[in-house]
Amino acid sequence: MAFGRGHASFTIDILRLAKDSLPATVTEPSPVYPELLNTPHPLIENPINDYDYKLKLKLNFNSSFRTLHDPKKDDHEKNFILNKWKEG
Repeated sequence: MAFGRGHASFTIDILRLAKDSLPATVTEPSPVYPELLNTPHPLIENPINDYDYKLKLKLNFNSSFRTLHDPKKDDHEKNFILNKWKEG
């Protein structure tokens, strides 16, 4: 049965479907990435082979980001030391 402006209304009664046959409602989207089953191993403190290098590199990289400054600010002392190093 159609109601209003010629649009047919599809209800469960007209389509003769049981409520159990309808799919469940989705309340949240599916995950973009699959679940991570294997977590990466952390770098160890007493490394073997080249792990020592990787650990020091990681620590140096993290500490360098903590000590970064705004490049727009004038740092006269640093520029003086760099220029002196380039000349010598």
